[in-house]
Amino acid sequence: MGCLDFALLSRLRQLALHSLSSLDDAIFVGELRLALYLLPAVFAGTGINLLSHSLITHLTKAEHRYDKEQQEEHNQEQQKIRVDK
Repeated sequence: MGCLDFALLSRLRQLALHSLSSLDDAIFVGELRLALYLLPAVFAGTGINLLSHSLITHLTKAEHRYDKEQQEEHNQEQQKIRVDK
């Protein structure tokens, strides 16, 4: 997706260089060009952080459930051993 953004912005820059409008030049050729290139990277970084947080939260909850189940099984085995004696 980032490659597509980069290609599109490069093409828009080329078109802006050949257009008669000075507004196009200000956006796609001037200083705002850097912001247009960085914007997709910022959104991608934010998306990766959100996905990472969701996965870590899910895995932490799953680990707690597993630990609880293992503890319950261990307790049941201990009770069974006591009853058998």
